[in-house]
Amino acid sequence: GAYTSLSATRDQLWAARDASLLHVAADVGQLGRWRALHLADGEVGPSEMIRQRLGPRIAVLASCGSAAALDEEGWGSIAAALLESGTAAVIATDRSVDDSEALSLMRDFYAQLDWRTDPPRALARVQALAAGVAASSNATTQVGAWAAFSVLERPPAVAASSLSSRPQ
Repeated sequence: GAYTSLSATRDQLWAARDASLLHVAADVGQLGRWRALHLADGEVGPSEMIRQRLGPRIAVLASCGSAAALDEEGWGSIAAALLESGTAAVIATDRSVDDSEALSLMRDFYAQLDWRTDPPRALARVQALAAGVAASSNATTQVGAWAAFSVLERPPAVAASSLSSRPQ
């Protein structure tokens, strides 16, 4: 990203396959009819992420439109590909965000003691604080930045036995 001297590469992405945290601050663009991460050594789309089984426990995509898809079903997003690959929780954006505002929000997120154990609650707390600051200063751009981030999670596994015991 703009605030680091490290360039994200495909090898680094695949090395995070089973990591507890994957944090990506890279451009997201279009690759055919899907979204793709633009890394220093090429683009990575959702289907490649799924084939490579990129499934860290938590993924933070501080990238513009990382939760947005171009297809009607929503499966062409980077966030959806990570969930399909086994990631438990993905923090992603549904639109463009300013790099400095995303950085500020992410710093506040990682400062929360429970970000590893309860990412939705940690993000909500940071967003509530950012909303309060924005409201008191009439800073509409800050509102757009914090509001763009959301947490997507894999649904809990349902045992086959509980499906057969449902009332008809």
